Amino acid sequence: MLSSSSDNKFYHNNFENNTQQVYFSTPAYANFWDDGYPSGGNYWSDYEERYPDAEELDGSGIWNTPYVIDENNQDNYSLMNPWPPAPPEIVATADIIPNTLNLKSKGKWITAHIELSDDYNVSAIDRAIVMLNNTIPVDTFWLDKPFESVIGDHDDDGITDLMVKFDRQAVIEYLKTKGITDAEVTLAITGEANGMPFEVTDTIKVIGQ
Repeated sequence: MLSSSSDNKFYHNNFENNTQQVYFSTPAYANFWDDGYPSGGNYWSDYEERYPDAEELDGSGIWNTPYVIDENNQDNYSLMNPWPPAPPEIVATADIIPNTLNLKSKGKWITAHIELSDDYNVSAIDRAIVMLNNTIPVDTFWLDKPFESVIGDHDDDGITDLMVKFDRQAVIEYLKTKGITDAEVTLAITGEANGMPFEVTDTIKVIGQ
């Protein structure tokens, strides 16, 4: 609580679900409620209710209408979403093979071909932390393979992909523990490239209870 104080700066805070978001005793001194553009101000959970016609300012995640607190205080660059912003993720896709997995199969691996958006190179993927359903790592046999032997264009779409392989029996046991038999299942692959996270999914059919 501040009393009889002015020229303070409040920004990158979340004011959520309060009967009165900010309370001033009389008189209300002038303070600063944003850090300018494009840094922004604060997130106000009642913003859209108060300003239903407001729009995003130049794709910045900031509203184009100030949030007025009183005659001496307003947030000129209110945030559209709570602070801190969600970390960006790389846009990625994957093709998981086989498309149909027989739980009685004795094969060695499940293969995935991962593609990244144009801003990232698949050679930047850290294979050591790639996981299938946050449980199964890349098979150790494939971790030390030279990149030139696992990078290609599996689907001939002109986009380079990285091939990773997971132990098939480990995947089968995982599916069994989850009670997944004779059904379609969506598998997720997570990892990082240049320190940026990505998550891709693909759906396969499971048979052979």
